[in-house]
Amino acid sequence: MHLLKGLLIVACLAAFASAKPQNFQIFGRQRDEPAAQGRLSATQLTDLLNSLKGSSSSTTAAPTTTTLPSTSTVTTSPTGPTTSTGTSTTTTTPTTTSPTGTTTARQLEPLDDQEDDDEEEQQLGHHQRFQLEDQNDDEEEHTQVARSQANRRRQVNARRQRQRLQQKYRRRQQQQRRRRQQQQQKRRQQQKRRQQQRRRRQQNQRRRQRRNRRTNMRLVSRFRQSTPNRNRVIRIGA
Repeated sequence: MHLLKGLLIVACLAAFASAKPQNFQIFGRQRDEPAAQGRLSATQLTDLLNSLKGSSSSTTAAPTTTTLPSTSTVTTSPTGPTTSTGTSTTTTTPTTTSPTGTTTARQLEPLDDQEDDDEEEQQLGHHQRFQLEDQNDDEEEHTQVARSQANRRRQVNARRQRQRLQQKYRRRQQQQRRRRQQQQQKRRQQQKRRQQQRRRRQQNQRRRQRRNRRTNMRLVSRFRQSTPNRNRVIRIGA
């Protein structure tokens, strides 16, 4: 894989170099500069690719190791073959990384996951706390609403009860007044009847007395006429 990557890089560089010829202006005249010695033609590129595929000879250089601050060591050794054509040389150096960096990265991943889990737990805790606070606020609002409704109902019931009591009291007073008036009317009627009865009795007595007197006077007059003795005294009872 490293060899193929190196070949592709070399081919791209060569194609880019051969595609754009440089132009120079000397003494007021512009001329095309011929291809430099470091550039490769198409035939040379094909020969180079064939030689790289077929040849197994390679020039090895001393490996270089670089130590990173994160305790991961990277070792680079130019094991790829070097090919020289003319004056330009191209070297492909594949890099190999030691597995310590991956192990440390793998060790750091669970720590990051644990931190993420802790943050999620904290967020969940805050969310639950906010939910509980909201629920408490809602419950307080519900209780306040229920209390206000209960107070209103009590006030309405008390008002209705007072109105009922007042109406009953008024009805009783009216009934008592009516009864008193009726009783007074009855008493007056009875008094009138008694007075009328007295008057009638008195009138009857007077009529009787008059009648009796008349009858008695008639009798006395008849008796006097019938008896010649006028000196006789006759007492007439009323």
